[in-house]
Amino acid sequence: MAKASDNIFPKIIESMNTSDPAAPSDSSWKLYAKAPGIYARSSNAIVGPFAAGISDPMTTRGDIIVRNSSNVTARLAIGTSGKVLSSDGTDVSWQTAGAGAMTRIQQIVSTGSSTETFSAIAGTYETLVIHWNGRSDRAANNWDNMGIRFNGDTGANYSSEEMGAFNTTTTSVQSLNATSVLVGQLLAASADANAASSGSITIPGYARTVFQKSFQAVYGGFPATTVGQTVVISGRWKSTAAITSVTLFPLSNFISGTVFTLYGIT
Repeated sequence: MAKASDNIFPKIIESMNTSDPAAPSDSSWKLYAKAPGIYARSSNAIVGPFAAGISDPMTTRGDIIVRNSSNVTARLAIGTSGKVLSSDGTDVSWQTAGAGAMTRIQQIVSTGSSTETFSAIAGTYETLVIHWNGRSDRAANNWDNMGIRFNGDTGANYSSEEMGAFNTTTTSVQSLNATSVLVGQLLAASADANAASSGSITIPGYARTVFQKSFQAVYGGFPATTVGQTVVISGRWKSTAAITSVTLFPLSNFISGTVFTLYGIT
């Protein structure tokens, strides 16, 4: 019997037969089909059968191939939005993400707008998290304040407490009954070129209607190599309504490429 190490396939001649073909007269091999599989014949050997492979059961974008509960190779259709591929130790299937799982709901990449809004937010999660990274075009400043509002509410229904480290100095600021809450400061026009600030905003129980909404934010940045800040904020929106939209806005405009990503935690 020929071995793989013998370099037995210098040349292949395809020949689809139902019986063994005549041996080739040179160093080539003839490849042919005969029950129960695929064979190859040289001038002095027949090798086979080789596995013929499997047919492709997939029909739709996102399909995957699995070995199903009947131990048969089969198609598993893509799961619906938000589902995760899960195993019970025997079989795989699409399931609802377990508690604590984070799902990306939407991402906004600003094109230079003065506001960015996440709207029509489904109430299917326990907590919302927004991560952001970018800067503002506010002239003659290192920083530009970024505010937040919920459900389009522009009334004096927001309060906050802020603690921050500015270079080597710490400070605190309180804001009561305001029309928005400061949740970040974007690097602005006077900051080092291509530098950006970043932060995150966490809103637990956003879809619940028992309590007024409490939320937290943390952000920071370095407008120059020797100047920086880190700030932590606790905020309150005086409404028990479920949050279905979140609007973020600076004093000026977001620079194109500023990114906001909304996640839901179950």
